[in-house]
Amino acid sequence: MDRVQATSRGGTGFIQLQPTAAAAGEGQLVFVSSSIGAFRILTVCTANICRSPAAERLLADALGAEVRVSSAGTHALVGEPIDHSMALRLRRRGIRDEGFSARQLRTLHTLRADLVVPLTTWHRANVLTRVSSARNKTFTLLELARIVGAPEFPDVPGDTVPKRLRAMVRLAARNRAIGEYVSDDDVPDPYGPGPETAEAPLSS
Repeated sequence: MDRVQATSRGGTGFIQLQPTAAAAGEGQLVFVSSSIGAFRILTVCTANICRSPAAERLLADALGAEVRVSSAGTHALVGEPIDHSMALRLRRRGIRDEGFSARQLRTLHTLRADLVVPLTTWHRANVLTRVSSARNKTFTLLELARIVGAPEFPDVPGDTVPKRLRAMVRLAARNRAIGEYVSDDDVPDPYGPGPETAEAPLSS
């Protein structure tokens, strides 16, 4: 059985990637960019040099070749590599940090993704201000961990990793209310308060 560890402030759960005969329930369809081929994940933070690239590299390492993971920043330090301290943490886990270049979040990035994973609720709001139709495929990292880690989260159907992940996104959108509630779903910025603490202009 394949599984991906998902940790939230409420505890640790697992995204089950086990094939199952259970059919996905009826409900609102998730806005996704594709239904075949590689599954695409976009992680989002502010400068795109610390939190979102770390999430990008960790998810890519965990999920394998059938999943394409990228990242972007709402106020990116365009062209910069991964922050040195975060790069060291990745290397200690045996994960490469080379070949990364920070980029500015664009509307097209969100439209192309099958799952958008902002690192805070402010980043989620920023994404959805640009592309409101992406709500059902956009979850903060801790929000997604809370939902899929809940004991009552349904079995995820599918016979390939991309199919299971697409089913997981649909089920997560239908089950946002489950899981242990926490006061916030934010991964703190190691650099301290960023633009999410004040109003900032959005660029498309």
